[in-house]
Amino acid sequence: MTTSKEDIQVEDVGIPRTRRPERLPDNINETLKTMGIGKSFFLKTEGNPQTNRKIGAIRQRIWRLRNEQPKKMFSVHRGTKNGSEGIRIYRLQDDYCEIE
Repeated sequence: MTTSKEDIQVEDVGIPRTRRPERLPDNINETLKTMGIGKSFFLKTEGNPQTNRKIGAIRQRIWRLRNEQPKKMFSVHRGTKNGSEGIRIYRLQDDYCEIE
């Protein structure tokens, strides 16, 4: 291993701009917890980049919900409603499988 002054050079560059986390509706947790099997809801987005971020955010929220209610199953899909792009979240039948 070499150590010389050329290995590390301190530079004066700006800090990269960080993205704010994707916002979900305030009542999303309650909606997911109380949603009936076979029901769905639609979240409107504004274009493909936001759709991708919103899908990631809702999947993360569903993943966290599984710690509290592990048998609840959901499915997330891209879709349109009245000409608006967005995502639709479906409540699936509960998972009764035993995890070994």
